[in-house]
Amino acid sequence: MKVVRKGVFETNSSSVHSLTIMTKEEYDKLDSTDSFIYQEKIYSFEEAKKIILERDWLSSEEMEEAQNYDYENWEELLMDYGFERKENYGGGLETFEEYFITPSGDKMVAFGYFGRDC
Repeated sequence: MKVVRKGVFETNSSSVHSLTIMTKEEYDKLDSTDSFIYQEKIYSFEEAKKIILERDWLSSEEMEEAQNYDYENWEELLMDYGFERKENYGGGLETFEEYFITPSGDKMVAFGYFGRDC
C-alpha cells in the first residue's frame, strides 16, 4: 500500500471512508464558526492562518497577496489546503456521529463520512 496522506487509510476503491475520534470537549469546539479540522485536529481561524504562513506552501507573490486577504479569502485558501469546516465535512457524502464513554470515563465522539466519491 502506498501512503499518500498522514493519518488516512486509502485504497484504490471508488468508495470513500473517513473516521475521526476525539474527546467530546474537542468536538464541541467545532460548533464555533471560527474552527477548522485539519489532519484530525481542531484549529481556530488564527491558528490555521499561522500554519499556512509558517509553511512554505505559498509562493512569495501569494504570500504578499494573502497579507491583504479578508476573512472570506482566507477561509477559501484554508479549504484549498485541506482545512475543513464541520458543516462541510464529508463534502456531501453520508456522515455519522457516535458518542461513547471509554472505560476510564472519557467522553468521546467518533465521526466521519462514507460513500462513493464518483
